[in-house]
Amino acid sequence: FNSLAKEVIANLSAFRPRDISITAWSYARCEMRDDHLLDAIAAAALNKMNEFEGRPQEISNLVWAEALLDMRHCPLLDALSSAAMRTISAPYSTQELTNL
Repeated sequence: FNSLAKEVIANLSAFRPRDISITAWSYARCEMRDDHLLDAIAAAALNKMNEFEGRPQEISNLVWAEALLDMRHCPLLDALSSAAMRTISAPYSTQELTNL
């Protein structure tokens, strides 16, 4: 996982919101906490936060990963909360709502 994390960090600038959220979700699903990677994911997500709006799956995946890995990256959680509120008109599935 360390080699993969280094490769992810090197390429995060090219990741779309879906790629960012799925990467965080995947590490969380495997219960692999790499603080350096998670900080880089948080920074990448914050840089592209306007692209998360209207994407409930990406928002909920990232929030779920944050919670499972006990990240508590407050600026990211605040930004995701705001993006979720602006996305509220989008149709959230039951799973997406429970993840939030």
